[in-house]
Amino acid sequence: MITKYLYKKIKRIALSVCVLTFLFACNNTEDTTEKNINIVFRFDDFNATSNTQLEQKIINVFKDNKCSFTIAAIPYVADGDVHDSNIKNVIPMTEIKGDILKKGIKEGVIDLALHGYSHQVNLKPLNEFAGLDYNIQLEKLTKAKALLEGLVKDSVTTFVPPWNSYDFNTIKALETLGFTLISAKSDRPGLKTSQLKFVPYTCELPQLEEAIKKARKNYDSQPTIIVMFHAYDFIESNKSGNVSVKSFQKLISSLKKQKDISIFSLEELSHKNIDLSATKYQTTNKIFLFNEFMPSFLKNDILVNYNNKKYELLKLILTVISYYVIILTMCSILSFFIMRSIGILVKKFLKAGLIISIIIPVVLVIYFCFFDSIVSKRDLLLSSIIIGFSTGFLIYIKKSDHVLKDKKLKNYL
Repeated sequence: MITKYLYKKIKRIALSVCVLTFLFACNNTEDTTEKNINIVFRFDDFNATSNTQLEQKIINVFKDNKCSFTIAAIPYVADGDVHDSNIKNVIPMTEIKGDILKKGIKEGVIDLALHGYSHQVNLKPLNEFAGLDYNIQLEKLTKAKALLEGLVKDSVTTFVPPWNSYDFNTIKALETLGFTLISAKSDRPGLKTSQLKFVPYTCELPQLEEAIKKARKNYDSQPTIIVMFHAYDFIESNKSGNVSVKSFQKLISSLKKQKDISIFSLEELSHKNIDLSATKYQTTNKIFLFNEFMPSFLKNDILVNYNNKKYELLKLILTVISYYVIILTMCSILSFFIMRSIGILVKKFLKAGLIISIIIPVVLVIYFCFFDSIVSKRDLLLSSIIIGFSTGFLIYIKKSDHVLKDKKLKNYL
């Protein structure tokens, strides 16, 4: 009875999920309603040792086009490789660099954000704050904020964590210090009770064109794109860069001429009629999390932030479920035919195989529920394969009369 029930359930679920996913995919046509695409350019890693000449050219590009952008500045940059946690010396931002920022803020071109303390890794790879004690984070952020505000003679309330990584202690420390906005990755944690505004980045410069195309197909009237870029993106600073200052100038000028596009800084965006709350972020966050479970050939590398309709999340969930159900079903079929071919030869091991086929899926469920807080795409794929083979084995035993001569085994099923 167990295997017969499972077999019918798998068929029904697989068919239903595939049909629903197909219907949602067919409904994903371009929205022709009038919309305005909000684009924010976020320039990271401005610091005491960064390329001042290039930075001034970038500032002039936005100034010439009469729009603003956000600069994420490092107050005390590590004196050496920021990937080395053993470096002790830091270089404070100079007054010369501070004056550039202060002038840009006064002219309305620059919106200043704090980009960590020294942009140096802690004990964990590629993050400066996540994993550190609350008091340590609070101390670092306090010193960093004080230096920046002292240089520009203005308040700094936007935070861009190095490597776009942070944790719950970071959020609490930011709230204590009066920060109002954070811009990081789309799959980072968020507290429902937080008063911060969450504006994760969408793409980098080479992906902007594709992001705009997706924004125009987005169901919301105000899709938002946050473009993260660095000095190393420019060939004037890095020979392997993907853009020149001249081509960047043409890009910004072209965007300014397009009626459905508006360019803002993070601070300006926060004053628009767009829901940037922690609650909204958590809803949107689920879309990005489920996207991580998609197979590579279906995964969407550019997801336009915010304001996605609820059925967008539902469509993504159904697609993910369909994929793993199909894997499970194929493994069940493969297992069934393998056992039908060799079942007579391994008749002595059928009882042991039956017990293993039931126990393994149960153990997997218990493990993921109680011992593994983060489930990866690899975990789901492996689970689908194992459960699929177990199911196929159970179906084989149920269907094959010649192996059910053992009355105890037959009665058990």
